[in-house]
Amino acid sequence: MYTPLDFNGQGRSLEANWEQCKLRCQGVAGCAYFNFWPDGGCHLSQVDAVARDVGAVIAGPRTCSSSKTDDENLGGVAQNESDKSALHLWLIDGAYYDLSPLLSSGHPGGALPLLQTRGTDASVVFRVQHIGNHPRKALEKYIVRQVTHKDLVVPALQFSFASDGFYETVKDRVRNCLRDRIGDRSPRKASSAYVAKLAINLALFTGTWFHVVLSPLNLPTFLSCLVNAVSRLVLTGMAHDAIHGILLPNFPSFQSTYASAVFRGLLNFASARWHEEHVIGHHPFTKTASDPDENLKQLIPVWRLTNKTDWNPMHSYPLFSHVGIGGLMPILNGAQALPKLVNPFAVERVEGFTALSAIISLHLMPFLFRPIREGMAVVALTSMLASGVTLFAFHMSHLGDHLESTFEPGVDWGEFQMRTSTNFISYLGGTLDLQIEHHLFPMLAYENQQQIAPIVRLTAREFGINYHCYEGALVGILHHLKYMLVLGRGAHSGLSAINGTVAL
Repeated sequence: MYTPLDFNGQGRSLEANWEQCKLRCQGVAGCAYFNFWPDGGCHLSQVDAVARDVGAVIAGPRTCSSSKTDDENLGGVAQNESDKSALHLWLIDGAYYDLSPLLSSGHPGGALPLLQTRGTDASVVFRVQHIGNHPRKALEKYIVRQVTHKDLVVPALQFSFASDGFYETVKDRVRNCLRDRIGDRSPRKASSAYVAKLAINLALFTGTWFHVVLSPLNLPTFLSCLVNAVSRLVLTGMAHDAIHGILLPNFPSFQSTYASAVFRGLLNFASARWHEEHVIGHHPFTKTASDPDENLKQLIPVWRLTNKTDWNPMHSYPLFSHVGIGGLMPILNGAQALPKLVNPFAVERVEGFTALSAIISLHLMPFLFRPIREGMAVVALTSMLASGVTLFAFHMSHLGDHLESTFEPGVDWGEFQMRTSTNFISYLGGTLDLQIEHHLFPMLAYENQQQIAPIVRLTAREFGINYHCYEGALVGILHHLKYMLVLGRGAHSGLSAINGTVAL
């Protein structure tokens, strides 16, 4: 059942929409779950509802808050006034915390990470998103002693964070290095040079896009196409940093707006959904059954990205599917939102219109001003080239024969990240080219990751762990595509090594 909010208040914050939907759910008999749109509207569901992906929707708690109807839906377990349901709390290392006061203010990472982990085991997410000890101490005042419905919270994968293990050892060394290097300054804050790089590439993208759309097709225009493609790559890499809160943390509104604009404009992907899949799902649980980027559920049925996926004939054309989907990714993503243009609810129509606007203005605009052949050339050298390389930049960091590793409960979390991630030498992708350091410490700005790379490499050597790095972005892309060809032939195991990486 969909309950529209008063759309005169579309400018409300996420927290206001959250509370409004929660109140609606509490007051409707039979409501057990709710989702909401960031700019208005909520969806109420009964206890037998089946979860599905419907676009830019944020999940509320797995059940509405304490009401008689809620207790009945959860099996008739009545709560005392002092009890709280685990579905409204955050489970961290065996203890439950009520972090709801931080939803409105006080959480440095904003409300979104809390909204997306409420009612779950957030132990791994919490550990890997904080480098200092202050957040752990700050948790103490939010602890909840009397908790019901614990059995409804699914435990997270069990990694080891032993004090003498690889991860805690390298984390302690990195913490000391940063203390000596930056003192009390935030390790998230990007340098002035990095911010200047952002400004320069925004200007390059805007200027070259107007040039390639409107100017005669000659050598300068072709060069402008390539500059435009490079600026798209850089801006997307920096939007990835903004999603992690390591671009302009002192200006959270601008950082969030920039990430939303770039992910919608250049990739046509809702940034809130990207945050949930990438920051909450992929980073803590890389290359496990909980990692959405492994495509184990075959949401993209033509992709076999790991030897853990059974082969089927649809996987037989990996080059065609990877290059095709990569180059057309913004258009394909946007096309999925186009049916919302005729949705009866305004908030859905707005999302459909936004996706359509991005397709036309930032990807297919040359077709409006040029003959078809010229338009194809310009689109291929700008939108399609940048989109394809962006996909490969994300994929080659974790999808390779040398990065296949089976998760075993109790493995050191950092060691597993080292086994399943690789760097590549580049100066364009921001933290994308330092995936090892970025996965171990996603809260660090790019320059800080550069500074700690020798510490990570030496500590890995002490623990006998390989440190993988491609000799260049092109080498990494070719390695990745060769492995996709192997998987496309149906091989499952015993894959021969492909040259191109160095284990230091």
